[in-house]
Amino acid sequence: MKIKKTVTALLAVLMVFSLSSAVMAYDVKQIDDTTGIISDEEQELLNDTAYEIYKAYGYRICFLMINDPGKYSTIEYAENSYDYIFGSADGMLLMMTDDEWYLHLSGEAKMYFEGKDDEIWAYALNGSTYADFVKLYLEKVNMMLGEIYPDKKPEQSTEFYNKPEIPDERLLPRLVDDADLLTPSEETELLALLDEISERQQMDVVVITANSLEGYSAMAYADDIYDYCGYGFGENRDGMLLLVSMADRDWWVSTCGYGITVITDAGLERMSEMFLPSLSDGKYFKAFKTFAEQCDNYITQAKTGEPYDVSNLPKKPFNTLKNLGIAAVAGIVIAIVTVMILKGQLKSVSLQTGASDYTCPGSLRITASSDNFRTKSVSRVKKPEPSSSSSGGGGSSTHTSSSGSSHGGGGGKF
Repeated sequence: MKIKKTVTALLAVLMVFSLSSAVMAYDVKQIDDTTGIISDEEQELLNDTAYEIYKAYGYRICFLMINDPGKYSTIEYAENSYDYIFGSADGMLLMMTDDEWYLHLSGEAKMYFEGKDDEIWAYALNGSTYADFVKLYLEKVNMMLGEIYPDKKPEQSTEFYNKPEIPDERLLPRLVDDADLLTPSEETELLALLDEISERQQMDVVVITANSLEGYSAMAYADDIYDYCGYGFGENRDGMLLLVSMADRDWWVSTCGYGITVITDAGLERMSEMFLPSLSDGKYFKAFKTFAEQCDNYITQAKTGEPYDVSNLPKKPFNTLKNLGIAAVAGIVIAIVTVMILKGQLKSVSLQTGASDYTCPGSLRITASSDNFRTKSVSRVKKPEPSSSSSGGGGSSTHTSSSGSSHGGGGGKF
């Protein structure tokens, strides 16, 4: 999930802002985590990025993470650390302790970045790991410097490090029932089904239940779990995840990689018609099993080259007994209403023996009559077919998650 200031209780030990050896790509270490949360390899890549920014704009963009500044305040520690290494050179130092953060500005940075600390912090908080957090901090400052000094902006944007492999402690099974909606036997059966489909189709099919969304939207919560816990097959992280939160009865399906192609917007709407009734009725095992089986069908269909979409959706579920009962009741009601209306229109009359009895005296005078067929003309106009444009044109709408990954999907209440 996103990094919060309260999460920094993991920070440890003390600060060392040291000079680097000659073999390093950067001349002075600008990114330093003394707690060991960010690996040495990640720090080296981040330092390379910070040095590229320095070469382009002449600004030292620094980051320091420690546990406790000791007898100094966070502000004093940040200022002293930067001044000791870089003096009054243009730049900034973002410092984090176990319960505080502070952005120290130096030189021209005071003029251009004063009052922008919250903007920079908020952008960096979209990182899914501490290394991502620092990467986004550098990325944001790099973009802002490009706007301040357009003539110095390099032709190619700074290349940032590739996201590292997901640590084992963050990897989760394809079924996580934190809301305790399933019995142990149901969990075993459902997990086996999810694993079998996922391995056979080479796409992750995941079900997550939660008691609450902890202040996040259902979309953000589902996307972040998918990204942070390393779900998805292959380079594009192919797969799909169903999240169910009991607090406000939210559900969301997050798709990623080829999963975005498999489950289109129209396809998800039809799929939800398959599992939502059971979900609303509290038949959770049936709902999750239906979701998994439908994902299997949708993946198979997509591999034919024609994913389920507005023009070729699977048939709606049909409850024979329920629909026949509704039709029978509706027919009886309509028949009764029709008979009552017709009966109300009847009047008491008596049979007359001659046609003249049905005309008003002097109102009609016929002198001659004939019955000759002249011509016949009938116009036929074909009934227009319903337009598919009303369904949004098909395909999948996408958005970017907090970690920068592209996701599709949708959801609602149950």
